[in-house]
Amino acid sequence: MMVAENFRYDPFNIRIKELLDSGSIGKPYSAFWDCFDLLETSNKYAQTQWRIKHQYPGGFITDGGVHNIAVFRDLFGEIHSGKAITRSINPDLGEIDSMSFLFNTSSNVSCVFNYYFSSVGYQERMLKILGTEGTMVIKDKNIAIKKKNTPDYIETVQSQGGYKEEFENFYDAIRNGQKVKCTFLDAYKDLKALIDALESAINI
Repeated sequence: MMVAENFRYDPFNIRIKELLDSGSIGKPYSAFWDCFDLLETSNKYAQTQWRIKHQYPGGFITDGGVHNIAVFRDLFGEIHSGKAITRSINPDLGEIDSMSFLFNTSSNVSCVFNYYFSSVGYQERMLKILGTEGTMVIKDKNIAIKKKNTPDYIETVQSQGGYKEEFENFYDAIRNGQKVKCTFLDAYKDLKALIDALESAINI
């Protein structure tokens, strides 16, 4: 069974993993993913009652954050020993619109995932990965590798978000028996990791 998790098919995220696996920054030991957005109540997604009323736990945090969790798991393995802090800044967005999640992975990478939907005056999406031999900074489809006494290596990866690639995988799985890249179990583990974070959360 296949689940359409487009982040898992995105050539950009696949390239990040390739660079990490090649040892481009040595052994990763920590990662920080900051997603600061401002979701106006006039936005069409902010009008969907199933998100606002939290017909499943977490509302917008779960709806969007499950994609980032998929990438964390692909890059660093299973998520263990996490703790989250959540809060509501804009009640029109539901019970929760802000989360900081601190966790460790099976490859012993400590991670912080900040996901905020009510960031006024400042919006940014940036992933920073610290390694024993360098740092990788990912922003706006650019991957920068920074090392001591070495010019930055910067690579731009063109992608459309992985939608084309997930459809091609679906087609090849049906027509040619190709193995699917994102199984139901993968998606279940992504969602469970986020639900566990929310259940562990201190709500302030």
